[in-house]
Amino acid sequence: MVAVSGVVLAGCGGSNSASGQARAQDAQAKEAALNAETRLEACFVDAQTYRGCETPAQLAAAGGSAPPLGSGPGQLQIKTAAQSYSITAHSRSGNLFVLAKDPSARIRRTCQAKKTAGGCLGGAW
Repeated sequence: MVAVSGVVLAGCGGSNSASGQARAQDAQAKEAALNAETRLEACFVDAQTYRGCETPAQLAAAGGSAPPLGSGPGQLQIKTAAQSYSITAHSRSGNLFVLAKDPSARIRRTCQAKKTAGGCLGGAW
């Protein structure tokens, strides 16, 4: 009985490991999006617009170094307008996490699972 349990657990470890790795990668992407959100909001306090707050210099000015920008794994894409923004975090798992604020100050957090659900459940996070 013990040997059978060991085989079952070993068989589950592979899929749990991949799923766990995807969740960890997705958690890093979501954290990066939330940090960028904080930096955009800090920039807005001074500028009274989000436009221009997405530059590496402005993101770094809000504290620390600028996040990696681009459309590759582990990078952020940030689009801004006067009263709104959209942050797309590209997880190393292949999943996408979007944090968007519209002009009415409504914030939406959506996601798209590309390979494994990881930290994207039901299209929201």
